[in-house]
Amino acid sequence: MFTSRHIIFALLSFLASANACIQCPASLRVNNHDTDLIKTTPGDKTVCLYGGAESDGSAITCRYSNIGLLIHGNKACPLEVDEKEHC
Repeated sequence: MFTSRHIIFALLSFLASANACIQCPASLRVNNHDTDLIKTTPGDKTVCLYGGAESDGSAITCRYSNIGLLIHGNKACPLEVDEKEHC
């Protein structure tokens, strides 16, 4: 009985995190300029795309895990972002 409770809890925790929605910051501060969020692409990994703030005018991309931790992105990307309460 003790083991089955742990298995059920682990399964429910996994399912809850699999359906998490990440809240991309509305803007980033890059090279002393604020740049606005252009697009959020949810999925297994959420991608936040910000307007041309790189020195060459290209967009900034921040890629987050489904629990809001930065996987890959510009040094201006926050290391952690919040999850939305409602997707």
